[in-house]
Formats: sequence, structure tokens, C-alpha cells
Amino acid sequence: MKKVLHLNASSGGGAFVVAQRLSEALNAGGEIESKHLVYTGKEGNYHLWANSFLRKKYAFGLHALEKLDFLRFEKSGDIRFAFSHGITGIQIAKHPLVLEADIIHLHWINKGFISLTELDALLALGKPVVWTCHDMWPFTGGCYYSGTCMNFKQGCGHCKYLKNPAKTDLSFKVFERKKSIFNKHKNLTLITPSNWLREIGLSSGTAVDKAIFTIPNCIDTEIFRPVVKGIDTSADRKFTLMFAAVNISDKRKGFHEFELFCESLLQKGFTNFKVLFVGDKKSDFEFHSNIEHEFTGYISDPEKMASWYNLADMYITTTNDDNLPTTVMEALSTGTPVAAFSAGGIGEMVSDGETGVLVPVYESDLLAEKVIVFFNKTLVERQIYSEAARNFAVANYSKEVVVKKHLELYQNL
Repeated sequence: MKKVLHLNASSGGGAFVVAQRLSEALNAGGEIESKHLVYTGKEGNYHLWANSFLRKKYAFGLHALEKLDFLRFEKSGDIRFAFSHGITGIQIAKHPLVLEADIIHLHWINKGFISLTELDALLALGKPVVWTCHDMWPFTGGCYYSGTCMNFKQGCGHCKYLKNPAKTDLSFKVFERKKSIFNKHKNLTLITPSNWLREIGLSSGTAVDKAIFTIPNCIDTEIFRPVVKGIDTSADRKFTLMFAAVNISDKRKGFHEFELFCESLLQKGFTNFKVLFVGDKKSDFEFHSNIEHEFTGYISDPEKMASWYNLADMYITTTNDDNLPTTVMEALSTGTPVAAFSAGGIGEMVSDGETGVLVPVYESDLLAEKVIVFFNKTLVERQIYSEAARNFAVANYSKEVVVKKHLELYQNL
């Protein structure tokens, strides 16, 4: 029985959730012995590297050291956590779990976990290494998402995140370092959860001649399932719109655009709605005082998260740059239609007029217009959307479907 070790930087965020679900599902299948090593965070049903006071401090120090070093390059503090030059990390190649594994499966490796130097050392072990790319970082000179910038196609340089952009700036050097490591080792296979990110990878010079497979992330469709709920038909009934992110204030998640969307709803005379926010927020975070809303805080328990999706009439995401958001998968699986910008891989997830509504990025006014049309449909018509959303999620994101694809990949390494 092959032993697979998943490596992930933190016990928080979408990449961790994906890696943990996959590891548990692989074990349940009985064909693979899967373990998950997490660098920092809370203890759980996985191996935690920073499991002591000293290790926690050490991990924090490595991440802080990288960010301190980046201060001399960054354009502003706003992008500090949107870029990593991968200079700090632990000696993961010498870890006992790495040495005993047959296959190494990387997920999100930043935050001072695996430096580029250590990635080189890990690949030098000669074991098959699979890397699920949860963002653009493996294909760029340091940014997690490049927005409209396509410099990674030419080898980076002239980076908009840096205060002194130039042809051979930090982004160019990081890009060349990645390219050198990828070219040197033939035992690296890449996975992208979306076709959008696969196209990014194929167009980037870091992964020339590397095999890139598209395998979506998995969710537990038995936990994230529709529940029968009573229908409020009263005249003062308010539709619940749900907005979720680990950090609601994260600019990339599009809170500003969500505010514009809500304003547009009001301007168009659609007032019978309330907003449910799921996730952490900054202390000075404010939302429209005239709109009824509720904050749940960050929720890590899947059952609780599923219950919130089931309370929502529609899930809204106005993220302007994303891969294959877990929240969209979960919402669809609970039968909650999704209204979204067609950013990144979201256009592969939401079918306009079938499982929700989809508009170009930043078209908040058009999104509001389409959402109003949706809520003006009959209950039976909206239920058809819900059933289509659920069926799509089960067919594409269920554990059985995704695990089978990973097993096929592992067997061919």
C-alpha cells in the first residue's frame, strides 16, 4: 500500500480544508495510507509540526523574518501578504514523515513553511512529488494572484507589487529560481483545481514541460446537503443573501464590490433582503446601517457551516480573483444558488441561468439586476436552480469522484 504525505502550511483557510478532506477520503478508500502534516495552527486529526511553545515561536519567527525582509521591496503595506519570495522555511526534506512516504503531495507551502531552497531539497529526494496549486504562486515571481498582470508569461519583472519595479527586480529573480528548480527535477507533477489555473500554468515559463492535471477539490456532499426547511410566505419575508470569507475584509474577496451590489439592489427598489456574513472581520469593519445583517464570525465546523448555507436563499461572491472557491462548492452542494463574478475558475462552477447567475468581474450593477430577476421567479422555478446546483456539485466535487482521480494519478507516477 502506497504511503502519501500531504504538506500544508496552516490549519486555517481553504487549502487546509481541501488537503484534510482529501487525506481522510483517501484513507477511507483503503487503497492508500494517507497522512497530513500541517506546519502551524490548531491541533486536530493530522500531524502538527508546531506542536510546542518553542516550535510555535520558531514558526512565527520564520514567517515574520520573511515579511521583514520583504519590507525593503514592497510597494505598500497593502500587498505585504499578497506576495512571497519564499526565502524562509524548515528543513522539511529531513522530516521522518517525509522520509517514510512514497509520494509527497504539496498544497499551500508558504507562510515560512517550505522555502524555495527546501523545495529544491525535497525534490532532490527523488520521490514523486505532486503539487496541488491553490493559487497562482507556483507560476509567478511571487504574487498569489496577478490580477490583470500577465508578466509571468514572459518571466516576470516590472512587478506592480514592488516599489522599484524593473526588468530584473525581485519578481524576476524569484521566477527564474522557480524555473530553475522545476527544470532540474523531473519528479514533479502539478494539479490545478480549475481549468482556468491550468491555462495559467501552461502559459507560465516556470512549469515548461511539466504535466499539469485538472482535478477539482473535494467536499463532503453528505455534510453539505440540502435540508427540508419551512417556507416563509409572509408579506414581510426577507430573502437571505450570504457572503463568506476567512477574512471578510480581504480586498481580493470583493467586499467593496459587495457593498456596491447591495446599494444597487436598494436603488432598484429591491429592499426585502438581509445579509448573513460568515468569517472574521477587522475591528473597524462597517457595513450599510440600513440593511439588516448578521455576523457569525469564522466557522470551522462543517456541520455548522452547512446549516448557514441552508439558511441562505442565495450565496453571493464578488471576489475579483480566485481559483475554485470552497465556499462556492459548498453552497452549490447544499442546493443554494450562487450569484458571482466570473473571476478565475468560478465561471467553471456557476452556470448562468441554471445553478445561479454569473456576470463579468466588477459588474456589481448587472449582478444586482440578475439577482432581482432570480427572486422574482416563482418558488418552483427557484427550486429548479437549487436541484441543478446540488446535482452539479455531487457530479463534480464529491469525495468519490475526486479520490478516484487522485488514485489514478498516484498509480501512474
